[in-house]
Amino acid sequence: MSSDRQWMYNRMRDGYLNPKFVDGVHVFVQFAISQPEWTDGPRIRCPCSMCKNRKFLETENVKLHLVQKGFVPDYYEWRFHGETTTRTNYEQGAGHTSAYATESPGPYRTMVMDATN
Repeated sequence: MSSDRQWMYNRMRDGYLNPKFVDGVHVFVQFAISQPEWTDGPRIRCPCSMCKNRKFLETENVKLHLVQKGFVPDYYEWRFHGETTTRTNYEQGAGHTSAYATESPGPYRTMVMDATN
């Protein structure tokens, strides 16, 4: 497990929403919207345990889903949001995306993902 992404699966702490989880959700959403080739206009894929990256939702709804339901299991690499195995300064809050090697989805991948929505 990536220690820098442990927050994704530590949603609750002492019966309350973990502040590190909330901060991490904001970092995640900021990263996701910074990758326009992986969005559907103002909508991003929802990685909650119910939507499982199959639905595009407005960012506020994605945040709500993640707070209520948590992330889909084992989503340490945000591959449906433009991330590859290279990490970025975004995780430290710097907001730099230059460390990412993004690849835009190919036509077949887009077609398959759209068919699952």
